Amino acid sequence: MAYTVDYVDKQIDSLCDKLGSDYFPLEVKWGRFVSMTFDFIGSNVGWIESNQDISDNIKSLILSEVELSAVVTDGKIFVPEPLNYYRLISLYPLQKINNLHVKTCRLVSIKKEGQNMITDRDPHNKPSIQYPSIYRIKDFFKIDIGTDVGIFEKANISYVKKPSFGNIDDLNSIIVDLPQHSVEQIILKTANSLRLNISDESSKDVYQFNQTFGRKNK
Repeated sequence: MAYTVDYVDKQIDSLCDKLGSDYFPLEVKWGRFVSMTFDFIGSNVGWIESNQDISDNIKSLILSEVELSAVVTDGKIFVPEPLNYYRLISLYPLQKINNLHVKTCRLVSIKKEGQNMITDRDPHNKPSIQYPSIYRIKDFFKIDIGTDVGIFEKANISYVKKPSFGNIDDLNSIIVDLPQHSVEQIILKTANSLRLNISDESSKDVYQFNQTFGRKNK
């Protein structure tokens, strides 16, 4: 079954009607579906980070072992984000040795921008070729290898790409490039989210219950 814009639109209508909600125009449902899609992807990325495994829910969006060109400035390695980048899974520099680009690091530490101030003050946590630190700065990744010297022209990245959505003006277009079971979950999340918008008390009770107890059971 093709999950087209038209089919998903009717499914959301059906769920909202069964839940006792009011009618929502396509533009509203479309915007909420897109929002819920990114929320769904984010939760699955969190699962990947916690379990160190690939989630079938978003497997079609994961690009692994992509080689990117790097630029070295003042001893720091800069790698631009891919154009379709959404969330990072892993990134490590490739050192050039005998005209080969090889992985020489043992462990990569991915840190938030601003944490370099803490790292600079910690004598036991200095970045190196074997233990580089990675920071995201705007649309670049900065790889810090400390005072070590090496030739770095490339980096290897695995990441989650942005989903591709259909066209709201083409009801026969596929709504998003995700597996059907994932789209079904997003449809349900979208309908529940829309129901909350009309101050449905029973829906709010269910939502609050899931927020309070659902996370503990994962």
